[in-house]
Amino acid sequence: MDDQRDDESLSVAVRTRRCDGVLVTVARSDIDDEAGLLYDEVHAQLGRRPPFLVLDLRRVTFLGSTGLHALVNSRG
Repeated sequence: MDDQRDDESLSVAVRTRRCDGVLVTVARSDIDDEAGLLYDEVHAQLGRRPPFLVLDLRRVTFLGSTGLHALVNSRG
């Protein structure tokens, strides 16, 4: 059940995978102008009502106010 939105032509890549039974949404690059990708993915995963959703932002180089807004507003 890997939802994958990973296109090298985009500055932001977001994908979700299952790791030891836990959903992990991984984002990379700058999250600002294209924060909609992150919002859509997190919102979709939270809509499935998982017991846990881990956000792995280790490869995010910049999280602007638009990216933060997307995270806050994606709550299910």
